[in-house]
Amino acid sequence: GVANGEIPATGDARQKAYEILSLLEGASFVSWGLGIQGDIDAGAIGRILGKI
Repeated sequence: GVANGEIPATGDARQKAYEILSLLEGASFVSWGLGIQGDIDAGAIGRILGKI
């Protein structure tokens, strides 16, 4: 997330939501391309959001 420099500290909530959704969409596309079935791991979502 922001703490790791993956999401800029500047910008409003709408911009941050767009960036987070883009990251999740990218992860689901990679899973589809690799033929991995299932949900995005909760740990991965936490890392994206900077919670872990």
